[in-house]
Amino acid sequence: MTEQANTSMSSTAHNWTSDLAIDGNVGPDPDVCHCCSGTQNSLTSWWMVDMGKRFPVNQITVYSRRNDKDYQQLAGFQLFFSNDTMTFKLIGNNARRNSDTKHELTFPSIVTRYIRIQRPGVLTLCEVRVYEGECQIGHFGDECSQSCHCADDRPCDAVTGHCQSPICKTGWIGLACNKQCPQDTFGDKCTEKCFCAEGTCTNNHGICRGKCRSGYTGSHCNEVDIMKTQNQTVHIGSEHSATKIIGGAVGGSAAVIVVAVAVSIIIFRSRKRNSKDSKHDYATPEITAAQTGTEYDTLDNLNDNQGQSNNSYENERVSAF
Repeated sequence: MTEQANTSMSSTAHNWTSDLAIDGNVGPDPDVCHCCSGTQNSLTSWWMVDMGKRFPVNQITVYSRRNDKDYQQLAGFQLFFSNDTMTFKLIGNNARRNSDTKHELTFPSIVTRYIRIQRPGVLTLCEVRVYEGECQIGHFGDECSQSCHCADDRPCDAVTGHCQSPICKTGWIGLACNKQCPQDTFGDKCTEKCFCAEGTCTNNHGICRGKCRSGYTGSHCNEVDIMKTQNQTVHIGSEHSATKIIGGAVGGSAAVIVVAVAVSIIIFRSRKRNSKDSKHDYATPEITAAQTGTEYDTLDNLNDNQGQSNNSYENERVSAF
């Protein structure tokens, strides 16, 4: 029994207080040793111990007073376990062994904090000894019914399930290493991803039970399917190419139209400019008085001028000879 253990009873007879049942003295005669706990006669009498914290328990031995067959102050008692003071679980008597003053009860490990012994009438017991049990490796909790998954198959705490190893087995997480990896994750600390078409992959090795989701391949369904990705890229690229061709054709047509309009404008302006220049080239020049004199030449004047020119020529020729 632990140092933190506290005892109580439904009533007290002859100053046989509840703490005498865990003083280490097995009796067997309370009238002589004053080493037993006893209650008054009641419809239901009980004795209880609070061990201070939860323990896995697999055996309890209860010592009665001498000649209890005559007194019948412990016969047919019942044993209850609880982790609070409100709800108690009755433990069966299938593994009970009785010999004189000794009643030995064994059972699979049960994690408990409170132990209660009760019977109708007077209850007298001289000693209660509780034996701490151990859960099998990989188990903890009430009746060791919960599982822990510690790395290297190390044991976990029988009460909390906390592993002695610093990490959990592959595929498990939590303080007690009793939670499988969430959906679509696996591996150490559940850091790997899988993409199964149906359900999820195994939490340890990440194996999908069926096909992979579209776009994924591999034994874990976490590798990108390159072939499908390329096919999708080519298909999308073809659509883009068609769009570019159509856009190029439309753009080319628009460019041709713009060039044609520009050429037309240039030709039109050139012709207009040439037309203006032609009018100036063929216009009749104005005759001014400065160019012709004040009078027009007559035929007589022309003849006189011609005669003068001939005479001058003759004179120049005679002089030369």
